[in-house]
Amino acid sequence: MPAFWNTGTATLTSGSAAVTGQSTAWNSANAALRPGDTIESDDGRRATILTINSATSITLDKPWRGTTQTAQPYKVWYTPDDVYLEGQARQALAQTGKPNIGALAGLDGTGGDKLPYLTGASTMALTPLPAFARSLLDSVNAASLWTTIGASAPPASAFRRGNILGPVSQSAGVPTGAVIDSGSNANGRYARFADGTQICTQPAFNIASINNALGVLFRSGQQTWTFPAAFTASPSVNGKNNTGATYAWFGSAFTDDASTANSNFGVFSSASVSTATSWSLFAIGRWF
Repeated sequence: MPAFWNTGTATLTSGSAAVTGQSTAWNSANAALRPGDTIESDDGRRATILTINSATSITLDKPWRGTTQTAQPYKVWYTPDDVYLEGQARQALAQTGKPNIGALAGLDGTGGDKLPYLTGASTMALTPLPAFARSLLDSVNAASLWTTIGASAPPASAFRRGNILGPVSQSAGVPTGAVIDSGSNANGRYARFADGTQICTQPAFNIASINNALGVLFRSGQQTWTFPAAFTASPSVNGKNNTGATYAWFGSAFTDDASTANSNFGVFSSASVSTATSWSLFAIGRWF
């Protein structure tokens, strides 16, 4: 295809957007003129074609600024296809009333590996999007994302106020749940920690009397404290007398001192005590 069309002559009038041809065949298949092509007068001035009206009529996109040329030689320079198509796309997008689409059409993605993004109202720009970044975007879940970045396994959850407290758990000795777990029941309170530590307490364990003679001392009968949460091994158990003036202390006088579920114990006093005393009990061990 030639670079221009110059069949016939053309009349361009100063101050007018109308161009009249003489034997020009501007609307013929052979001419193949399109809006956006450029008409050049014999003296070298150029203007852009807005519409091809007929074989001898063209309308410019603005009035002719050159001197009047009457039935003079001319050239209509063809717009390259890529430029023409881009212009048509811009025009179509502008007519949709969607300014962001027009902004997108105005981006130059030469070189590839770029991602468009909004920079403001109806304005867009490009940011680099290399292959590695795209490989992160196509991850179907968290596990595949960490595999992409080279991690052998997803890291532990980030702890915050909303999840630091909750059920603790473990797998093969590795904590998998919350950091601190706590609760209470009729046997007292318990607190479990992610490292396996467990603490059980009973703030008010009543003992009816301490009046069984044992040499120069007196002891209570066997007491059994069932732990509010079981241990995995026998814990350390102790107690404190809450009664105050009574001279008595905690101690074990029984073979089954402590198991994983409960503790058998007694308390001692330097004097016989026939009234009830209150004790704070605690046990420290492990839940795994």
